[in-house]
Amino acid sequence: MMPFARILKQLLFSLAAAMLVLGMAEGVLRLARFRYLPADSPIVVMEDFGRAQYRDLYRFDPDTLWSLKPGAVYEHKGGERINSLGFRGPEIASKKPDGVYRVVCLGDSSTFGFGVPLDGTWPAQLQKYLAYRMQDRTVEVINAGVVGYTSTQALSHFKRDALPLSPDAVILMLGAVNESFEMNHTDAQRIGRARRAAAQESRLRDTILELRLSQLLLKAMHAAAQRGRARLTPRTPPPQFKKDLDEFAALARKHGFLLVVADPHRKISVERDRPLLLEYSRILKDFSQKNKLPFVDVRTRFQKETDQNILFRDDYHPRPAGHNLIAQMVTYPVFRHEAARAGAPALPSR
Repeated sequence: MMPFARILKQLLFSLAAAMLVLGMAEGVLRLARFRYLPADSPIVVMEDFGRAQYRDLYRFDPDTLWSLKPGAVYEHKGGERINSLGFRGPEIASKKPDGVYRVVCLGDSSTFGFGVPLDGTWPAQLQKYLAYRMQDRTVEVINAGVVGYTSTQALSHFKRDALPLSPDAVILMLGAVNESFEMNHTDAQRIGRARRAAAQESRLRDTILELRLSQLLLKAMHAAAQRGRARLTPRTPPPQFKKDLDEFAALARKHGFLLVVADPHRKISVERDRPLLLEYSRILKDFSQKNKLPFVDVRTRFQKETDQNILFRDDYHPRPAGHNLIAQMVTYPVFRHEAARAGAPALPSR
């Protein structure tokens, strides 16, 4: 029988060797910039989220799955920082100052301005157009767009982060494509799971999940689970999309802000490949008619362009010219509403 001291020595040596191997593996994964966030974290929807230049732009958020990280740098032509409230754009006061007309723009990467400088995004252009037409007031347009967001995420984001800012008008541009992407669970289900997980979080769990080896194991487990599940569902199925819109309308009635609905742009070829997208556009139009809300048909206007590459940079995202066109189209219903409310002469119809 081996002496106890010898057995203990061998165990300690084996443990040290294992820790050394695991430490080296952890170091290699970190040098390779490997990162995989927990299952209740979302940044697994598009490959773009895995790119190093965007990875640190987001944080896990149990209410929206992910959100922009205040102070994070968006690397575009020199970089710019996400403001302290978690929006792309300049700092703004939490409490709306007197005499300020505040507009919130909700949407996905096209609203955020994926690949476009801040001053080239349609919310920034909208502020310029409205400021020119509403010179008796200070206009403040908040870009509340987040890459990859669906209507379900945007609704949670709005209720928690934008509604407390007392907007006078809210522009919705949702339903372009993210809602139709298929996953094992809907966004509403995933947010429910994320909130439950967040309520049970501990410092130990956070520490373990910061280890790249833990993340590698988690990724392998998720990949195996997905292979074993044949049934997929849109991230926001059409009935949930309609439910989200109805809640926006209820909030507009309750808080007295103007709600403008925009049918987002996408190339015709995308709709041929993903016919479900047409259902989201139909729901948007029916919703605006039912609730007597201004409807901006960005989709049709973009698709009428003979050379769609003038307005699109890819299948979904607009070029600077496209951003400018969206801003012009959205300006009209906002200004017309304010002019009518103030008793100004009616604008010509379009």
